[in-house]
Amino acid sequence: MQRALVLSALLATVAGSLPAQTVYFTPRIGVYVPIKNLLESTDPGSGLLREDKATTKFNIGARLGLWFGNSFGLEGVVDYNTSSVQTFIGGARQQNLNSNLVAASLRPAFRLTSSSGNVSLILSAGGGLVDRGGDYINGSSPPATQFTGRTDLAGAAGIGLTVRLSRFVAARFDVDGYTYTAQYASPGAGSTSALRQYDLFITFGLTGPFRNYGMPGE
Repeated sequence: MQRALVLSALLATVAGSLPAQTVYFTPRIGVYVPIKNLLESTDPGSGLLREDKATTKFNIGARLGLWFGNSFGLEGVVDYNTSSVQTFIGGARQQNLNSNLVAASLRPAFRLTSSSGNVSLILSAGGGLVDRGGDYINGSSPPATQFTGRTDLAGAAGIGLTVRLSRFVAARFDVDGYTYTAQYASPGAGSTSALRQYDLFITFGLTGPFRNYGMPGE
């Protein structure tokens, strides 16, 4: 708690010394694309390789950005999807379990704006959390195995492009990536292998300021 208070005080001090701030809100939709298997282990019944694979899924989310002038800001990002998990044993699909994923991060961001102010490129990198729930984790569908270790620390980075549509609204396209180590444990099977994950969120949204401060680049 003391560390959080000290950090908050430092952020407030830094914010007070920077140019006037503008808050931007971006609701977004898109697709969640998992790159790696969640789990790879030896199936205790057959002795064959078991692979648990998350599925590509429709994604919703939002981004809140606090910008200090035209070039530097902080962005908080939250995404949610209901990506199910398919289990393969020896390469043959066995089942499809309901699941959901929440990814959240806080990132410093840097903005490069064209001379006209109509197009901006935004680069961000930071850290956050990835949490997976649903039947796959909670064991409410066969096999009834409840996993622990559902929440992981994650590194996050993204690249975004904004295109001005009007004085106060711009279209924003983003590709965000998360990397983290997924390792699950169950009472009967012990801990699974720790696999490095790479998840992509490809999204589109409309962005604008809470108040009429003008669009990026003005």
